[in-house]
Formats: sequence, structure tokens, C-alpha cells
Amino acid sequence: MKILVAATAFKGTLSAVEACEAVVQGLRRALPDASVSSLPVSDGGDGLLDALAAGWKEPARKLEAKASDPLGGRLRAPFLMLKKGPRWIAVVESAKACGLALLPPERRDPVSATSYGLGEVVHEALRHRPKALYVGLGGTATCDGGSGFALALKVALKDRHGKPIGLGSGWLGSLASVDASFLNKRLKRVRVFGLCDVNNPLLGPRGAARVFAPQKGASPEQVEAIERNLAHFSRVVEVWCRSHSFSHSNSNSNSDSLAPPAGRGEGEGNISNLPGAGAAGGLGFGLAALCNAKLVPGIETFLDLVGANERIRGADIVIVGEGALDATTFSGKAPFGVSQRAGHCKKRVAGIFGSISPSPKNLTRRLGLEGWRTLLEEAGSANRAMANASVYLSRAAARLARTLRSS
Repeated sequence: MKILVAATAFKGTLSAVEACEAVVQGLRRALPDASVSSLPVSDGGDGLLDALAAGWKEPARKLEAKASDPLGGRLRAPFLMLKKGPRWIAVVESAKACGLALLPPERRDPVSATSYGLGEVVHEALRHRPKALYVGLGGTATCDGGSGFALALKVALKDRHGKPIGLGSGWLGSLASVDASFLNKRLKRVRVFGLCDVNNPLLGPRGAARVFAPQKGASPEQVEAIERNLAHFSRVVEVWCRSHSFSHSNSNSNSDSLAPPAGRGEGEGNISNLPGAGAAGGLGFGLAALCNAKLVPGIETFLDLVGANERIRGADIVIVGEGALDATTFSGKAPFGVSQRAGHCKKRVAGIFGSISPSPKNLTRRLGLEGWRTLLEEAGSANRAMANASVYLSRAAARLARTLRSS
């Protein structure tokens, strides 16, 4: 029996690499005769860089940039330079510069938090002259529509008095004009792809404010204020987009080996309605509108970059996993993308999760799993599961292995 473990990060406890290692240990203990290998995966959220570095087969360099954290403190954020054939691509992870995990719960403030630091990381990455730039969108503390990111790259966002607007979603309602004349020139010469971990639009019931702002600490009143500000911001920006020829001559040709196989770019209807425009607090919208980025499914792009199809075809069973299996999993999260790939290759699929809610039978059936376990079952409580995630993940894997062996 050949088993491929393709788990993503268990948020707040284990990285994708650590999660895969724990599952592999449990499987090898329960199935000593099985051939077990791992492929840490990411949908563009937390852990993208580590998972990509683990699966990359060509030369790679991990570098750092000085940047702002979500509330203006200073940090050093990593990014990757990956050799792909004769060219290099840059990969940055929004969670490393403006991530929710960078702030303790008591300091989380989606009204003031900014994506400015991510723009600083991109500025540094562009100094290495990549041919393409991949931006992982997910796990952010921000709801600023990518305004901070754009400001860091010299896009001028001004109020009706001609003064620059401030950082954070609280200032978006004062935007009156946009000027990209001084946008980082190197950005205009590279293909930009936003790797989305969700397919939500910017606004509305499934938008960045109403779905994700509460997870970042927003009160109901703040959620509605953020929604209004994002709506105003998007109207001003989209008017500017329609009145300016802001496009890259090399933007979205899928014939290029650097381009992902799916996604949509600027110019196809309202940008705020694009799948993924609401990713990372609306950063997807800012990338598409102000940097002419192409928004693509993060997990699909990740799997293509690391050549996952070959690994999946060589397995009998593929095991997926993440911290929580719920309705959002089917909006572009890693387990859904991996299970679909495995299904296309006619492989058996099983899963291990921190928890499953609200309807485990329905959700696991929808994901196509023939077997599954949760850390909550193993530990008996969420606190114990999170405190010893690696131990309980290994135990869950061993228990799942016995189920798979008997099926």
C-alpha cells in the first residue's frame, strides 16, 4: 500500500510540514509494511513559503525583508526566490507580513491593521528581478482592501483635499482619487498572481467584511463600517480603472509556463465581484485592481507548481488534513483542492482534521472521504488537542490507518 500525506497547516498549532510529519509517524507505526510519503500543501494562506520550499525540486533561495507588521511595528518577513527553468519567480506570503498570527488576540484591530508591510516585502523581492510574482493571500489581520500594500508600492491614494489617506480600513471611506503614476516600475514588468485561499467576492454577505472581519476581532458595528468603507473604496478604484489604461502587455497569457491554468484578471466585469477579491481582507481586490494581478485558486496553483499530479498518481491512498473541516473548506481551501485532484486520478481519499462541524457525515461525504478522524475525538477537548497537536495527530493517523487497512 502506498500512502501520500498531503496535509496543510493546522492553524495555531502545526505548520503543514509538521502536520505531515506527525501523520507519517502514526501511519508508519500502524502500517509498517506500507510505503508512506508526504507532500505538505498550502492554499496561499499561513505556511505557503514553508510548504512550497519543501516541495520545490529546483534551486530555491529563502530571503528576508524589513517590513511593518499589521499595526506598524517592525519585523523581518521571509520570501522565496524559486528557479523555474531558466527564470526565477518570487513568492511572498501575506501572513508573514500582515498576518493575524503576528498579533495577540487583545491587539487585533481590523479597522487599523494595514497590509503596508506586504508591499514592503514585494518591493524587496522585486529588487531580485523575478519574471513572475506570486502573492499568497490568506491569514491576514487586515481588512484594508490592499490599500496599504498599494501605498507601499507608491500608488497615491488621496482624499478630497489632495492629502494621502491613512492606513487601515477606517480611512477607506475618505478616498477621492487614485494615481498610479509612480507605481514601482519593476512591478509593471512582471506577471503578478494572487493565490487565493477562498473564492469570496469583496462585498456582500460572502464578502471580506461580513465573513472574515469577525474572525479578526471586529464587532458587529465595525463589520458594517468596514463593509461601507470597502464599498466606497472599490467604487473609487473601479472608476479609476475604467478611465485609465492600466494593464501590462504581458499580463495573462496562459501559454507561458509561469502562468497558472485558471483564474481571471483585471478588466473582466467588476473587479470587486471576482472570485478571490475578498481574500486576505480584500487584498485580492487591491492586487487585481491596482497591480493588474490575476487572481487564481491558491491550492490549484500550488499543486501545479510542485508537480503534485505525479505524486498523487503514484499513491493508492491520499490523506488530506487541516485544523477545521467546515463549510469554508469548499470555498477554495487545501483539503478540497487535494481531494478533487485525487478523485480525478481515481485514488482513495481519507482525512484527519482538528474538528469537523456542523455535520461531519455530510461534510466528509462531500469531500469524498472513505475514512476520517479528528483530534477532538482523540484528545477529548479542544484545549488538549491544541496543546499536544502533534501527539494527537499521530494517534489519529494510526487509528485511521487501521480503518483503511480493514476496508
